Amino acid sequence: MRTILLTPLLALATTLAVNAEPMSARVLDHRVMPEIDVNGETMAELSGLAYDPQTQTVYAVSDRATLFSLAFSTDGETITALEPQAAAALTDADGNALAEQGFGPEALMLRPDETGALNFAILSESGPRAALFKRDGGWLAEIELPSAVRDSSRQAGKNRGLESIAHHPELGLVTLPEEPFEPAPRTAHTLYAEGGETLSWSSEDIGASRVKAMTALPDGRLLVLERIKEDKALVPYLRLVDPAVCAADTLCKTQAVRLDVPGVDDADFEGIVAVSPSLFLLVSDDRIKKEQRSVFALVDVTFPAMP
Repeated sequence: MRTILLTPLLALATTLAVNAEPMSARVLDHRVMPEIDVNGETMAELSGLAYDPQTQTVYAVSDRATLFSLAFSTDGETITALEPQAAAALTDADGNALAEQGFGPEALMLRPDETGALNFAILSESGPRAALFKRDGGWLAEIELPSAVRDSSRQAGKNRGLESIAHHPELGLVTLPEEPFEPAPRTAHTLYAEGGETLSWSSEDIGASRVKAMTALPDGRLLVLERIKEDKALVPYLRLVDPAVCAADTLCKTQAVRLDVPGVDDADFEGIVAVSPSLFLLVSDDRIKKEQRSVFALVDVTFPAMP
């Protein structure tokens, strides 16, 4: 397996990355939604998000292998609409429910076909495996994951496997485990690309974090959602990773910013999606006092200029 090196101007790029202005992020608005019934399916335990700007629809996938759609709108400062519309259980090629087969979705992204019809790439931490589905939840095809992530015995624990996927303009399909594969240190996160490339960074700046989600920005940078624990509080961070300035055999220089949701310090955020160039929607997957709820947060991010 080779380690990624995407720029020949390593010394210059590293200097620019160090001196770049800091990224900033602030939570503009949030909604707390108790579990509800949508077309006979319980909307809860949401772990991945996608967004279709043409129809202003947010799609969410649950740990229970169900795909939901929600009408969404924002005025740029607040969430003005977030209304569940439909639900579809994910099924295998024979039409059997995947929830009963241990398929545990953790990440979601849109994959339009050649006609423009929306399909959905969904990652399951069980296996691990990924597959392409139709809007009605019907199975289309298996998605081949990078070879380095297929061995579940390398996971730090049963539920510490692959947690996120994204499509990068140069690297193709990229994946991240929730915790580093053994025997790597708990703060040494590594991204795996379909072509065998890897890039790594340290989370020592915030602590032993867990990766919860990831999205690729149009400029090729990656925005990673990480989470740490502070006493009983769950604290989300956004980390900016630029593959173009990552060097061979060295840790990438990154920036991480803390997110604070007013009045909510116990939400386990697991999904992130861009709803505009600077606005991102997050969703949590958690149970509070035995009652399931989903916390949606609208976050404004200011990115540093490209080096």
